[in-house]
Amino acid sequence: MTAPSTHLSILQAMLQDGEGKEQAWIAFSDRYRQLIISWCLRRGVPQRNAEDMAQEILLILFEKLATFDPGKRFRPWLAKVIQNAVISLYHRKLTAENEPVGGDRHQLFEQLQSQEATDELAASVDGYADPVLEASLAAAKERVEEKSWILFEETVSKGRTVADVAEELGLSKGAAHMAKRRATAILKQEYERRTTPP
Repeated sequence: MTAPSTHLSILQAMLQDGEGKEQAWIAFSDRYRQLIISWCLRRGVPQRNAEDMAQEILLILFEKLATFDPGKRFRPWLAKVIQNAVISLYHRKLTAENEPVGGDRHQLFEQLQSQEATDELAASVDGYADPVLEASLAAAKERVEEKSWILFEETVSKGRTVADVAEELGLSKGAAHMAKRRATAILKQEYERRTTPP
């Protein structure tokens, strides 16, 4: 269907005009909040701290989403942002509480920076699927003309320019932009239908 790295690109496309932004962000944060908490707990962070960190990390992610390069893979970027934020937040907490060096929490801090922790988080993020988005993509694909869907996937998922894909498909730039907007609107409808309470 789509490469694992494309979920953010698709989310960004759905949010470009601002409509449905709150619902899409809620779905995004709901999706990743539990992943962040679970990883923190597995690494030994106390439950209360893990929940507080998850909230702060989601705010950091919200700020950093604007700087994400759709040409790069999303999940490795996400894992790095999460790990860096956890390390930064935990370091700030240790510093504020004057935790003695060598204590249990300093050992936890060292563990959070380990390669094992990095690998575990990357695997957790890579294995995290979004069934609502996948179902929305499948439904939207059924409703969109084949050329329009190819254009949408190539530009949103693979980061190609509309002009390049339009030329390959034999479409004018104007028709290509309209087709991409239509595909995006249908995807938004399908996504909102699945995420908006009745």
